[in-house]
Order: sequence, then C-alpha cells, then structure tokens
Amino acid sequence: MVDGEANFILIPDEDSASRCDCSEYCRKVCKGRDCCQNSGCVLAPSDVYVLAHEFTKEERIKAIIMLLKRGDYSIDHKMLKNKRSGAFILSGSPYDRRSYSVSRDKCIAGEGVLYLRAKNKGKKIVDIIHFNWEADGPCASWDPEKGCKFTYAKRPKGGRMLIPDDGTRFDGCEAKYHEIDAAREWLKFQDVMYEVFKYFKNLDM
Repeated sequence: MVDGEANFILIPDEDSASRCDCSEYCRKVCKGRDCCQNSGCVLAPSDVYVLAHEFTKEERIKAIIMLLKRGDYSIDHKMLKNKRSGAFILSGSPYDRRSYSVSRDKCIAGEGVLYLRAKNKGKKIVDIIHFNWEADGPCASWDPEKGCKFTYAKRPKGGRMLIPDDGTRFDGCEAKYHEIDAAREWLKFQDVMYEVFKYFKNLDM
C-alpha cells in the first residue's frame, strides 16, 4: 500500500441494492442540485484501506494524515449521542457551537464523532462548523460541466449510495448513506481520528 492511499472497497451486501452508477445522468440531468452543489459526500471507514484492514494505530494515523494532505477530503464532526440522555440521535443536532467542542473523551463517548468526507470548495481540512449546509458547497471534486472527478468505484460510499433526482422527486436526490450512518461506523475509530484532528486543527490547510 502506498502511504496515504485510499482503497475504495465496495461492500456488495450493503451497496448492491442501493448503488446507482448514474454518472452521465448525474452530470446531464441532476447536475448536483441537491447533493454535490451543497456538500461533499461522506466516506465510510471501509473506504479507507488502513481502517478496513489490520494496522496499528500509528500506521492508521500516518496514512490518514497523508490521505488528507492530498487535498480531496476534510475532517467533519457529527453529534451522535446526547450527553444528558445517552441516546443516539437520528438526525442532525441544532447549530450550536457547544456541540462542536472537540475532545478525545467526547469523541470516544460518541458525543461528537469525527469522520471524513469529500472536501468542499474553498474549505480547509478541518471543516466542522456548519450554519448553512447550502452555503458550504459545492464539493471541490464536482464540476458543473464534467460532474464528479472520481470514477464511480472510487467515490466515497455516500456518493455510491446516492440515487439522483430524476426530475420527478420534490425532495431531490435520495441518500442511502447519511452523515449519521457514517458517524456510527466511525465511532470505533475515534482514538485515531482525534490524533489526526489534533495534527491539522492549527494548520492553515
């Protein structure tokens, strides 16, 4: 494995029912109206070689840092558990800056989970505060004329499991893999992700 390489691993049992390789349709018809123009899609841990296979914590940290330095991805943050009740929440938390104070204990407890997604245009590697999702995009890997720069197989899971708007849906594209789904899967890797976050949080990248 090359340091920092992301090996995108399709998981047939999860992806086969939902995936839609509609690259031409996305580019010509959907045009990213309710997806790529708003924000980059989320990665699953299974998209990243060092997380999908047995590696040491140190090897995983080094590889993810190298991956992020390539410039295609950002670190994002999602509240997964409510501290008061301990319950998992099923939708996004209110836009409250207190929700975004990042600490190792909070990450491991699931109160604020760090995960990776495709980087948005003009944003930095650490991109965790969002007051208006529609103003966050577009995804830096998306072009209005050419569509996504990644081949279908190399898109993050959130992009592979996105059913594009065919012009008849009133609510736009249908996401089969959301940020909350990603956060649940990234929860067990928070000890690694917090070290990666610490590396980048004060860098102008």
